[in-house]
Amino acid sequence: MPRLRWISTSVLCLTVLCPTILLSKEVWRKIETGIWYTKIEASSGSIHAVKIDPHLYRFGVALPSEMGRVSSTVRGLAIKSGAKVAINGGFFTPEYHPLGLIIDNGKVINPVKKMSWWGIFYISDLRPYIVHTSEFKGEAGIETAIQCGPRLVINGEIPRLKEGVAERSGVCIDKDGNVILVVTQNLMLSLQEFASVLKGGGEAGGLGCVNALNLDGGRSTQMYIKTRGLDLSIPGANEIADAIVVVPR
Repeated sequence: MPRLRWISTSVLCLTVLCPTILLSKEVWRKIETGIWYTKIEASSGSIHAVKIDPHLYRFGVALPSEMGRVSSTVRGLAIKSGAKVAINGGFFTPEYHPLGLIIDNGKVINPVKKMSWWGIFYISDLRPYIVHTSEFKGEAGIETAIQCGPRLVINGEIPRLKEGVAERSGVCIDKDGNVILVVTQNLMLSLQEFASVLKGGGEAGGLGCVNALNLDGGRSTQMYIKTRGLDLSIPGANEIADAIVVVPR
């Protein structure tokens, strides 16, 4: 299992990749009240992460149908929603039909899909959760939810994950109950490597996630940030069927 460790120059190193990829970690910087950003540089690309206080911001799931379209980009869905931050969401069919649970503003848009390796990210009573699909107790009282997989960090531990590298995107929760949205840019990682970046914290470096869920990733990987302190758009190779959007409460 790859692990993260500090190097003398405050550089992060994924042991399975070193010395070919060295990751240097920035400090979180505030880009809006209740929103922080950090960027981890690698020799061939970057990892972008945005930390959000769910007490100050509502998480929603935006769909292209709201724009009269079958598919769209994260940027397009974010602008339509007035979002401060947005990231690509769950899996979808070649016809851009979402796969898995979607709840937006308390309304079920798409039902749960029974997949043994998927999980669900949801917000209830201003608190974020990531659970296995089998542990999900139903839609009552839930503000927002999206289903994807696999889970990358489970109560502070990294499970056994499939091999293969790709661009990655994910959502995770830190020990303080903040939600962190993460994408890679021009950086191909295995799920195990991505999970190590998400979990790492303190002396180990990384983002300090206690629970984490993989999002669609690959050619769908994309992020949009429009705040007082940062204007950033990371485009994907493909259009998508849904996006997680973050708007002020």
